[in-house]
Amino acid sequence: IIQVPEENLRFVLAKPMDVTTYVEHGVADVGIAGTDVLLEEERDVYEVLDLNLSKCRLAVAGLPETAADTVAPRVATKYPNVASSYFR
Repeated sequence: IIQVPEENLRFVLAKPMDVTTYVEHGVADVGIAGTDVLLEEERDVYEVLDLNLSKCRLAVAGLPETAADTVAPRVATKYPNVASSYFR
């Protein structure tokens, strides 16, 4: 936690996936997180402003010999909700 008393501010340094949790539960009034985190976490928060600081692109990657139409692919991901939604 970084305090800036002259501005009456307090910054909580958190992992990206925790930011939405802190905002949803009132630990923080606002948070800065990527759209990927907002989509994955599905928290009851409102995206107030897109800061346009950087662009993120999610992609499906695999070996060339992997069939694109595999019936039940095994998927490794950091974003299970986003991936599940995509493959459905």
